[in-house]
Amino acid sequence: MRRRWTTAFVIALVAGILGLAIGVFVDARRFYFSYLTAWLYFVSIAMGAVLLVMTGHAARARWFGALRRVAEIPAATLPLFLVLVIPIFFGLDELYPWVHPSPELGEEALHVIEHRRGWLNVPFFVVRTLLWIGLFSIAAVLLVRGSLALDRSFDPARRRRLYRLSCGGLVILGFVLTWAAFDWIMSLDPTWYSTILGVYFFAGGFSGALALLAIHAVVLRAGGALPEEGATERHTAVGRLLFAFVIFWAYQGFAQLLIVWIANLPAEVGFYQRRSGGAWGWVSFALAIAHFVLPFLVLLSRRLKRSPRGLAAVAAWLLFAHYVDIYWLVMPNLTPGRVAVHWLDLAALLAIFGALGLFGLFLFRNRSLVADTDPYFHQSLRYVSWP
Repeated sequence: MRRRWTTAFVIALVAGILGLAIGVFVDARRFYFSYLTAWLYFVSIAMGAVLLVMTGHAARARWFGALRRVAEIPAATLPLFLVLVIPIFFGLDELYPWVHPSPELGEEALHVIEHRRGWLNVPFFVVRTLLWIGLFSIAAVLLVRGSLALDRSFDPARRRRLYRLSCGGLVILGFVLTWAAFDWIMSLDPTWYSTILGVYFFAGGFSGALALLAIHAVVLRAGGALPEEGATERHTAVGRLLFAFVIFWAYQGFAQLLIVWIANLPAEVGFYQRRSGGAWGWVSFALAIAHFVLPFLVLLSRRLKRSPRGLAAVAAWLLFAHYVDIYWLVMPNLTPGRVAVHWLDLAALLAIFGALGLFGLFLFRNRSLVADTDPYFHQSLRYVSWP
């Protein structure tokens, strides 16, 4: 299984890099927008995975014991994003209009950009981006190292340290994720602001992390890397969480729209004007159906949540819907009047997917995917998911 996945990741990485190398000469601006979209997609899931692992520790969730290491894999890839973000730094002037404001933006927009110059400037943006990723990376490293240490010998004191780290870290990283969403997404339109965007970004990333966990659990269980005992009950628990965060994502999206609709302020409505007319209006409608209505109706079924393959299929659909969501947040700033899917979108996805996959395999080489010395692991085998 490891050899097959290594081959797949290498092929994806090579194909993606070749596509990006060609694309940067063909259409540099599209290259940067496609890369930013793919980067945001993967970094949101990795950040969501860190918060998922922390939630498991903070809640002292016994059922999570057999799946904790699986969730730690995407979380552990966060340090690589410190390298993967570099191409975005080279394209800041193509991505963010506040870098070199054009008179075409209008007098009001120019005034807003000048007023926010203390925050929206390239050196401070780069430092903040590295800080946001760095804080999540430190948390991920501490969580994974502590978890691996528990494999060698169970130490209640180390378990308590992971608990305290998670309880405090959830509060700190919640703010960090909000500020990151403001920097990376909201500043694509420097005249727009929304206090809900950070929570909305978190909801999508956390849903993506849960979806990835559901898929990993099925694949690794089929390969014999995860125990069969209690697997159906754990899948049901993941399905219930996924169902909850599908609703939570929709609630945050609706709350943001409702507040903007009621206030009807010129500085806020532009975001939805670009996404409610023409082709983007159809994308907005499709996103609501794909990310909420369909998974909501399907995940109502307890039978489906207890079916590993059925839940994995829904999870794969939600991962696709999450990419559409990130695409919907980013791309109207490039082509506000039309939806122009480009081959560079796929190239960027393949390149980052391949790099993260190889990095994850490298980090967890010769590592057990079950923490069988941890009492939580044995309790998770006996977990029963009540209706």
